[in-house]
Amino acid sequence: VLLCLWSWFSLQRLPVTKEARVAMSRPDSRRDSTTSFDASLPDLRTENQINSFSASLDRERDMDVGNPPEWDDGDGGIVQAWKCVWPAAGGVMMVFWATLAVFPGVVTRIPSAGFDPRNWMPVILIATFNVGDLIGRYSAGILDSFVSASVLSSMVIARIAIVPLLIWLQLYPTALQGYHDAAAIFTVLMLAVTNGLCASLTLIKGQRRVMPGRQNETASTILALAMCLGLVLGAVTALPISVLAIHYTPQPPA
Repeated sequence: VLLCLWSWFSLQRLPVTKEARVAMSRPDSRRDSTTSFDASLPDLRTENQINSFSASLDRERDMDVGNPPEWDDGDGGIVQAWKCVWPAAGGVMMVFWATLAVFPGVVTRIPSAGFDPRNWMPVILIATFNVGDLIGRYSAGILDSFVSASVLSSMVIARIAIVPLLIWLQLYPTALQGYHDAAAIFTVLMLAVTNGLCASLTLIKGQRRVMPGRQNETASTILALAMCLGLVLGAVTALPISVLAIHYTPQPPA
């Protein structure tokens, strides 16, 4: 992972890469292609077709509004973008880190406290997580204007408490007796809803902290890399948690 990150950042800093991105954003290439296209116009038979085709070409030329700004390391550089989006990058990393630490490893091993001969409990919990994650992601667009950055940070930190709670539900299935199944489903639902909601809101608010254009592209890449890093850390953390949970058999509480 570190090698991939270093390779990508090194590639973005190369002068050849910067020149290529600036050249691709210039409208000169579009004008050249339009000129060559005008030279090879098809044989249109009617005057209406010729007028319609000329009008469409005029509208396409009107879209060129001048040369785009040159690449500026001060505006679109990696360091400047990182200074703007590092809270969002850390938040999205923590969201997926906490989620992958217990899902699906711990969640699918939570047993039912009742009669479950066909072992339907893992299927129910996985379905609950998928539905809750969808609800959280859909609700992000609605709750975006109501959730501030400080509240979002508190939600990201507070949801870490769900991790030991799910581990406790796996190790002590009889602690809550008849309420165990309902508590497990509700806890997994909270994990899923906060996962979709916090991840989506963090990415949305992170994009708003930078200017449109080059800096926005760099910020998007940083947030994507932070999300991937959270997935990797969550998977690495889930391995020892799952192993310890399998081999640890505590005595039920009195």
